[in-house]
Amino acid sequence: MLGINTKRTLVKDGFAQKIRDKVHRIQTGQLSEQDCKEIRENHRITKKVSVVWK
Repeated sequence: MLGINTKRTLVKDGFAQKIRDKVHRIQTGQLSEQDCKEIRENHRITKKVSVVWK
């Protein structure tokens, strides 16, 4: 752990269910059109970013 000791808001209700559903679709390879669109957008954005660990 990084030693972060802060209170965090729990993810719950409908938002948590959406996350679980999306993770399940990704793991099973049954992506929706929205999932594919988000993946394409993420790839487009990350091509412009470079991270250097020091």
